[in-house]
Amino acid sequence: EKFFSSGLPDVKGDMQPFSQWKGNVLLVNFWATWCAPCQEEIPEFIQAQEAYRDKGLVLIGIAVDQSDRVASFSRDFGINYPVVVGDLDAFALAEAMGNPQGSLPFTVILNRSGEMVYSHLGRIKIDEIEKIIKLGVTEEELVRVKAQVIAGHVYQRDSIFSQAMQIGRFES
Repeated sequence: EKFFSSGLPDVKGDMQPFSQWKGNVLLVNFWATWCAPCQEEIPEFIQAQEAYRDKGLVLIGIAVDQSDRVASFSRDFGINYPVVVGDLDAFALAEAMGNPQGSLPFTVILNRSGEMVYSHLGRIKIDEIEKIIKLGVTEEELVRVKAQVIAGHVYQRDSIFSQAMQIGRFES
């Protein structure tokens, strides 16, 4: 809820309310230009945005950095998704989303209802991104997974993927 009631400026200084992206599957990535693991995962985010844009995926990069550095970096890397810039506000938002250490990179995925369904601290790889995104764009599967969590089932993330694959939820 805090996420959608807030916003941060883009690299041009224009405030971008996060509520504008509600109703989409959101992959929110906290990063910085000086962060080596962040630099490694950005090309894969660009690839994921291209592949899943038409299915309602929106990647949002929240840079914890200086605006001019982020603008230059975004141009050089060809970032094809919205990037906003923050400092203490970005760290407070990351903490509210499950990253009290303020470590980077930090990625969360929100389903179309705005519920956080996944978080990952550290570099994330494209295969894991795709599994989660495919799960995230299949609302019926998310409801089933959430019901398992509410019922107190303890499971590993990979078991969810194998269950979903067994019922044919992932496409190649």
